[in-house]
Amino acid sequence: MASLNAYEVLEQLVTLKEDARSRSPGELSRVENVSEEFFQLRVPRNSEILDVAAGSGILSAKLQTGGYMNIDALDGDLQALRRLQALRLYRNHICRAVDGILSTGLREETYDVVITAGGFAADAINPLDVTEMLRILKPEGHLLWTMRTVKDEGTAAFSSFDANLNGLQRAGRCKVIKRKQFVDPDTNSVGVFYLVQRLVGSLPDYVNMEIPSELKKQISDILVDTSDPLNRVKFYDDWCDKYDEDLVIVGNLHRTYQVCRGFC
Repeated sequence: MASLNAYEVLEQLVTLKEDARSRSPGELSRVENVSEEFFQLRVPRNSEILDVAAGSGILSAKLQTGGYMNIDALDGDLQALRRLQALRLYRNHICRAVDGILSTGLREETYDVVITAGGFAADAINPLDVTEMLRILKPEGHLLWTMRTVKDEGTAAFSSFDANLNGLQRAGRCKVIKRKQFVDPDTNSVGVFYLVQRLVGSLPDYVNMEIPSELKKQISDILVDTSDPLNRVKFYDDWCDKYDEDLVIVGNLHRTYQVCRGFC
């Protein structure tokens, strides 16, 4: 399906803004703030961008007015993605939720920019899953988001959000470049903007993950041969007798040696 031209993008943006004002108070302010901060980064026009919790698609329309076209949508709501496909505002549509390391199914270091307007919320993305969003960023790539205040979200995970970010920063995983508050002119509610950069050389999160005991047992069962050695010899001898015609060397040699040569 062909992408929209500049005029069609502007038309879509006007419609989406009107819809956001009536449907979701505060959404438009979050989109405007995160997109303005994005434009100030002046990243190349061919940058790979992922819009997380894409929702209505308004953020993509806003970014496309600045000439950015390589934008993918990620959202756990299949119906929302189908609506976005019809709007033709994204290059790819990924139906996955951000819910732990590797949950997106995306390759590490895929995107130059990961962006979301309101994706971090008590009923959406857990702030602890910022690590998954950092994982799919290229080194020196940027993660931008806007959200409601910690007080408004009112969960323990959000209360420790800044502490967790500071911990990642001390560990050399990322750098918190900017944090600011803004006021929604329509609702007078306060929002927060973050700009984080992934640092070069940081290890992926799954490197230090503990392997579940069940998986360890499965691997051990597969790799360790606990069968009777005599039965193994009989198996190879029987196999060799049955497939002598396929062997390269046939003669007065040990059957196991014949099998090995047969695979050469």
